[in-house]
Amino acid sequence: MNAELLPERFAEQAFRTPHAVAVVDGDRAVTYEELDCASARMARCLRGLGAGPETLVGVSLPRGLDLVVTLLSVWRAGAGYVPLDPAQPSARLSDLIRDSGVDLVLAAPELDVAVRQAGARRVDPRELPEAGDAPGDGVAAGPDNVAYAIFTSGSTGRPKAVVVTHAGIARRVGWTVERHGLGPGERVLQKTTVGFDAAGWEIFAPLVCGGTVVLAPAGAEHDPAALLRAVGDFGVTVLQVVPSVLRLLVAEDGWECCDALRLLFSAGEPLHSELVARVREKAGEGVEVWNTYGPTECSIDVTAQQADPSVTTGAVPIGRPLPGTKLLVLDANGAPVPLGVPGELYVGGPQVARGYAGRPDLTADRFVPDPYATEPGARLYRTGDQVRWRADHTLEYRGRLDDQVKVNGVRIEPGEIEAALAAHPSVTGAVVTAYPAEDGGKRLAAHLTVSAAVDGAELRVFLAERLPDSHVPSFFHTLDAFPQLPNGKVDRAALPSPEEIAAARQPEYTVPRDAAEEMVAGVWAELLRKERVGAFDDFFALGGTSLQLTRLAARLRAASSEKVSLRGLFAATTVEAQAKLLAAPPPGTQPDPTGTTVVGAQPVPADDEPDILPVPRSGELPLSSGQRRLWFLDRMHPGSPEWVAPLFLRLPAELAPEAVGRALDVLAARHEPLRTRYVAEGGEPRQVIDDPGAARVELRVEEAGRAEVPALFGEQFARGFDLAEGPLWRALLVRLAGEDHLLMLTLHHITCDGWSTVALDRELRELCAAYQDGREPELPALAMQYADYGAWQHAWLTEEVVEGELTHWRTALDGIGPLDLPADRPRPAVRDPRGAMVPFRVPAGTAAGLDELGRAHGATPFMTLLTAYATLLARYSGQWDVPVGTPVAGRTRPETENMVGFFLNSLVVRCALSAELTFTEALRRVRDTARTAFVHQELPFERLVDELQPERDLSRTPLYQAAFDLHSEGVTSVVTDDSDLAAFTEVWQVAKTDLSLFMRQTPEGALDGVLEYATSLFERATAERMAGHFLTLLDRVAQHPGTPLGELELLGDDERRLLVDEWNDTAYEHDERTVVERFEEQARTAPERTALAFGARTVPYGELNTVANRLAHQLRTLCDGAESRVAVLLDRGPDLVTALLAVWKADSAYVPVDPSYPAERIAAMCEAAGVRVVVTSSAYEQRFTVPGLRVLRVDADAAEIAVRPADAPARTRDLDRLAYTVFTSGSTGTPKGVEVTHRGLTNHVAWAARELAGRDYGGAALFSSVAFDLVVPNLWAPLVTGQRLVLLPQDTDTSELGKRLAEAAPFSFLKLTPGHLDILAHQLSPAQAGALTPVMVVAGEPFTRDTLARWRELAPDMTLINEYGPTEASVGTSVHPVPPEGAGPVPDVLPIGRALPNMTMYVLDAAMRPVPVGVAGELYVGGTVVARGYAGRPEMTAERFVPDPYAGEPGARLYRTGDLVRRLPDGAVSFLGRLDDQVKIRGYRVELGEVQAVVAAHPAVRDAVVVVHRPEGGEPALACYAVPTEPGTELPDLTAHCAPRLPEYMIPATFTALEAVPVNANGKVDRRALPAPGLLDSDAHVPPRGPVEEAVAEIWADLLGVQAGAHDNFFHIGGNSILAIRLISRIQQEYGIDFAVRTVFEGPTVAQLAAVVEERVAAEVAALSDTELLNAVGTLPTADTTSRSKEHLA
Repeated sequence: MNAELLPERFAEQAFRTPHAVAVVDGDRAVTYEELDCASARMARCLRGLGAGPETLVGVSLPRGLDLVVTLLSVWRAGAGYVPLDPAQPSARLSDLIRDSGVDLVLAAPELDVAVRQAGARRVDPRELPEAGDAPGDGVAAGPDNVAYAIFTSGSTGRPKAVVVTHAGIARRVGWTVERHGLGPGERVLQKTTVGFDAAGWEIFAPLVCGGTVVLAPAGAEHDPAALLRAVGDFGVTVLQVVPSVLRLLVAEDGWECCDALRLLFSAGEPLHSELVARVREKAGEGVEVWNTYGPTECSIDVTAQQADPSVTTGAVPIGRPLPGTKLLVLDANGAPVPLGVPGELYVGGPQVARGYAGRPDLTADRFVPDPYATEPGARLYRTGDQVRWRADHTLEYRGRLDDQVKVNGVRIEPGEIEAALAAHPSVTGAVVTAYPAEDGGKRLAAHLTVSAAVDGAELRVFLAERLPDSHVPSFFHTLDAFPQLPNGKVDRAALPSPEEIAAARQPEYTVPRDAAEEMVAGVWAELLRKERVGAFDDFFALGGTSLQLTRLAARLRAASSEKVSLRGLFAATTVEAQAKLLAAPPPGTQPDPTGTTVVGAQPVPADDEPDILPVPRSGELPLSSGQRRLWFLDRMHPGSPEWVAPLFLRLPAELAPEAVGRALDVLAARHEPLRTRYVAEGGEPRQVIDDPGAARVELRVEEAGRAEVPALFGEQFARGFDLAEGPLWRALLVRLAGEDHLLMLTLHHITCDGWSTVALDRELRELCAAYQDGREPELPALAMQYADYGAWQHAWLTEEVVEGELTHWRTALDGIGPLDLPADRPRPAVRDPRGAMVPFRVPAGTAAGLDELGRAHGATPFMTLLTAYATLLARYSGQWDVPVGTPVAGRTRPETENMVGFFLNSLVVRCALSAELTFTEALRRVRDTARTAFVHQELPFERLVDELQPERDLSRTPLYQAAFDLHSEGVTSVVTDDSDLAAFTEVWQVAKTDLSLFMRQTPEGALDGVLEYATSLFERATAERMAGHFLTLLDRVAQHPGTPLGELELLGDDERRLLVDEWNDTAYEHDERTVVERFEEQARTAPERTALAFGARTVPYGELNTVANRLAHQLRTLCDGAESRVAVLLDRGPDLVTALLAVWKADSAYVPVDPSYPAERIAAMCEAAGVRVVVTSSAYEQRFTVPGLRVLRVDADAAEIAVRPADAPARTRDLDRLAYTVFTSGSTGTPKGVEVTHRGLTNHVAWAARELAGRDYGGAALFSSVAFDLVVPNLWAPLVTGQRLVLLPQDTDTSELGKRLAEAAPFSFLKLTPGHLDILAHQLSPAQAGALTPVMVVAGEPFTRDTLARWRELAPDMTLINEYGPTEASVGTSVHPVPPEGAGPVPDVLPIGRALPNMTMYVLDAAMRPVPVGVAGELYVGGTVVARGYAGRPEMTAERFVPDPYAGEPGARLYRTGDLVRRLPDGAVSFLGRLDDQVKIRGYRVELGEVQAVVAAHPAVRDAVVVVHRPEGGEPALACYAVPTEPGTELPDLTAHCAPRLPEYMIPATFTALEAVPVNANGKVDRRALPAPGLLDSDAHVPPRGPVEEAVAEIWADLLGVQAGAHDNFFHIGGNSILAIRLISRIQQEYGIDFAVRTVFEGPTVAQLAAVVEERVAAEVAALSDTELLNAVGTLPTADTTSRSKEHLA
């Protein structure tokens, strides 16, 4: 097949047949010469506008001569084109232009706005200047250059641009021309819209063979009759159509005029023989019908099959591969399937596109490494199509893998049913889809076009004879025609669902049909401000919110005098359903045991709540659940500002402060919560309502300027409240010059909620206005107060009601875990409530789009924004099960609507998302979850916590760590003025969760938002980035709601450019000579210089070179040719270095083997690496047991080697040849051999020679095994720079390392592990350490702050470099020069830095998309040094070495490191741990490195390792191994050390002392050598010891009814938060000490509490004077506590 590129073929054809007709456009005919000149002229103009190789030019022109000229001219300018249908909507066109990244678009003037909105330049081809008539191209594109980037819609909803090369499209067109004999006189109808790839071959196939392109009339692609007329009128010989269009064509008359037609191609959809037969009936027997198949990602088509005229039923196979195309049918594990077995089709070869422009995640997912290819970098495209090989070696298409559905557990291919339906004589077309049934399962629907009427019963009988019962559709629907995509394929998404078909039969608006419906509709209209409301309208679809539903319940009660429950309204959201709620149960309905009444199919809970009535104030008033919750939280942190709530008002400047004070006093008199205090009696809270006027409200008046307002706000926020003493609110009046004055109330949240602030705001304004006007204020009478509600709730909320609610929540929240957002700082052991806010604004256009999206899916704005927020949290955390807390108004009774008090309750909305869900699917899921949560909103949150999480994790809020609230208009009053909001957010210093989002709608239609973040976890810059990503996310959601959550863009263009391009701009031109070439240069120029130093022996460069040459000649007699793998097993010494050099000189690659390896491991290595030759010594010869190995012994064969030539043998210079194979253990237990090329090795050694050994201070030392690549710089950098390499003997003990290195010092540099550095720190004096080397490189394991500090004490001036790099990336990937001491704070683990020259580093999520700065992701490394792969392990190579979607050059790959990292704001990368090192302890995700760093920070600990211990039959627990600073000493109390620094679940269960942490031969921790951990905590009962423990245990027994042991956990044996308060109260009474409630949560055992009691008592005693002490002893009680107290006072 001729693979010459198409622009060149056209130019040659124009030269051969200049006067032949190239294009026919209606009445106009254009010759090849005219087309050649016109396209050449335009190409010159385009080059002047910047077009050239690897640039893309947008082309948005209708079918016509201009289009043909323009496409040719783009190619002749060397560029690629992006075809864009000009008829598509303007917004979509802008999106495609923006996504494609083109700067220039060739289009008509009417598209100017769309192009400019995308940030591109529009040029009309007709307005381009003349540029001479001489044809000829100045720029030629190469076969690997981009030919076009064409958008395909795919399944995600967001189009993606497929980048196709010239080689790919040339092969496809070339096959058509040559296989079918296209030539002069051929006429091909061009009728496909330019936005689809088939248009390409319709244009270029005739133009490269002397034929004619016939341009179909405008609109013909949508008009079968016009299309058929064009075929006849213009004598078309070749036609390409999709089966959907072909089906319409055969129904038309006029085929007798199409006698010139000889070839008909069908593609894009399955072709059936029945349709082929009808074509042949119409067009005649002489027409060849071909079925072609291929995805856009593979240059149009990859298979072809001529339809067999003798076969008249069934699907036509898609055939065999086109020449040069590789087809594999593989199973789910990537293995080829046998003949006849279905599998997924993978395509390889030159026709495979580069990938998706700007979509690296999708590229990596669909374009995968070819594990069966011999050439490096070969890829396969995963089509997602299911096929199977037939017996005749053709492929049968079976459907899309993602079209497969399961019905009643049976896997079904819709294509199989479609084929059966197509065989029915009356069916002209069939499309089968799946739809959800009411029972949650799936059903099949068949959509049909027919030639004669046929009913579903007839079709069921017809199918039952051909298919299993499971394959017969439940629903049949006949259409006049199938909806079509612009490319002619069936638009399956536009097919109506059975529900939509049923709904379409109902009128759009149904007038309310009875009095009940009229009443409900009227209330809705008033509440939602709608002119009319129909019987079938949905409350939420009309814009209703859950808060408005609360008001609706009250209004329906008032209008109907019927009891209406809020829960019932959540379950019945239409006018019809709510009207039924108000009516009596219809005859025959049976009440359900759960207390629900069935109305239709919808169970609606009954309303049996009593009315709220006033209660006398004479007795004790019970607290509401909300009051108890806030009282408890205050007891945990007394006086905390966390629960200070603000209220802002703007008041007229002329209003006197006295009037404001008077108004505040009236408010206090009107509303009891404003004068209520909360005292504790016996561990229980009691409310005290002070009389009106008992105390004046604090009013502070300040004269201030605008700049001083934030500081004044801050002072108010910082002051907490004393719940027992009161008052619980205060006011600040700021008199601002030249503007209205600002009144800020700060109230403890126990007094009011957001709804209450609206009432306070309204009444305060009325009071102030009345006093200013000299009139009596008009305020509504208050029938009841909050205490009345508290009493009502206390009576109604029985244990029976609570248990019913708990039943729901136990199921709803089963298995939820904590949300772990990537934090900038370690989580403190006790949650720090300090926080700050970052404000942002969602533009009105985006907000409107989100609102409309929600309405379309029956979701409120709250639900839509919550879905988006949960998506952000999921993308940041990597957790898709996201619990989000939200406050609910709690005002489910009409009596509470105008009541001031704290009604809020917290709900957990479990957003169970997944990356694959589209946003609309996720929205529906969250909508349903939120509605269900709101139905069950009355369970007090603290009861839920006590049930699900009684043992509090003090490091975080219970049940949820992120919260969301949408402040609706009229239900909260905080800040409305922008300047006040700015002042408010500037000084806000509280965070109620790790991350909370608050939003409200502005009068202009925008959305104002603030992110409230915990400053103990996040930097402000991080919160600002989160806010920016949320804005980007909302914008994408509003525009593309059909996009899967995992693909929604978070990054802006600038941030993406920074992450992908700027921080990876590492290109550096270095010395590309191989290591052995550079060594040989040193041997030539300075043969007498010392190359090796080994004890007293030295080896000059000249001698080393000569001996290596002789050994290389000897190896040549044993090796099989280039890239022979040679195992080298020798002790460290000159012979080892000689052998490694000799292997390279022999054109081979070495496989280093450590002398400690057993024979079995060596055999496995040789087998995997393909070793056939061994270089060793007689002492190790017996280690090699693999049959057939050729062994060369450097000692026994020395005489034979010595007579070999002294010059180097000839060798091939190829940087992509293998340099060595080094084995790593990996995680599977089977060693894997990493194959590293000379190119990768050369790049790294060149950097080391330049940066580390740039000045000769004494070379480097080799003291670790060469079987690990960490030693590569130590080994080779000295030898390529003419410096010495010091070799320490093989038997050097670790205890001698410091001494030996000090004796050989100084060195130019040294590279070692942190473990080695710690060893040296204990073996060297400061003088020795300082004199060792000017540069120390630390690599191989995380470099901790403590290791750094220990070394800095010895050698403060030494330059330290932290290097990172997996073996698979040729030694090193990145470096972090450690800043000098005092340059700033040092993290627990030092960063691994930025990429080395010619390397790239990407931090990607699971779909290979860049994650934002600060977000954890997997590290992928690319560039020059990526290894070839794993020797003999193609499946593992394909898994870990993946295509690089961000590289410009084809075939580039990335290595998936498996390391969890994140980018820091300066671009450096921070190492977090191994992905497979992440563990879960009691449901919490734990990074072992974080725990290890805390333990190692103890001054008495020199080193530490933390692992997971899994005892037999037990739960996994953390086990710590620590090395004491002073050898032989016991470990300190590390549990106590960790307690204030780590959450309880992160504290190791055991601490085991070690003399030293065991290390491997490469210096890394040898975890397998760790001993069994010390005794784990067990459940064995340990009785209380001593009087204090016994006293505490007695109190427990009274409260819990059990005899507790010293180590029993309070919460594990029945304790909860309420009982914890009583426990503290009892202890305080017993010992007279101050005791915070949180103490129980910090130390929930008898022993821990007793220890705190002893500590507090001792502290109080120590603070007493002698006189006070004597008095205290004299007044001691004589009860049992006497002995206890005396013991403490003694």
